[in-house]
Amino acid sequence: MTEPTVTPLEPVTEDRRRAVAVVAHPADLKFDTAAAVARRTGRASGSSAGRPPMILLGTSGWQYRDWRGRFYPAGLPQRLWLEHFAGRFATVEVNNAFYRLPERDTFAAWRARTPDDFCVAVKMSRYLTHIKRLREPAEPVARFLDRATALGDRLGPVLLQLPPTLAADVPALDCAEGTGFR
Repeated sequence: MTEPTVTPLEPVTEDRRRAVAVVAHPADLKFDTAAAVARRTGRASGSSAGRPPMILLGTSGWQYRDWRGRFYPAGLPQRLWLEHFAGRFATVEVNNAFYRLPERDTFAAWRARTPDDFCVAVKMSRYLTHIKRLREPAEPVARFLDRATALGDRLGPVLLQLPPTLAADVPALDCAEGTGFR
């Protein structure tokens, strides 16, 4: 068995665009994440020449009532949960956009309430994936981007959850062509 190598910490860079978002539901974590430590010290591991991508630890959402008293302090108002969350994790997945695309102002507010190095993964609307089934993507993708880009540099991966009944169709997966996605 090979011993793991330890890479010295380095400043956060623009390489975060190539980062991997790790999504979980650890409501009862009782430790500081690497992201929180990095934020306090001003240093984090990054993707530099020859190094693997940085891994960002976060969860799918932050609005879970059963986290009160376990993750969120009992007296913390729910309106401050995002700030509390973002102070301890490096990323979050916005899952509700799959069901109802938030307004641009909502995305802008999330940007204003999170640290500069925070990354928000947003799930694409089911209108494109389940109703349109990836056909004629220009309008739904443009509407999505018009709103989600209010996250600015906080916007990370856009997740597409495909329906289980969607047959494999490689040309349909090229729906991103000409839409701003790659």
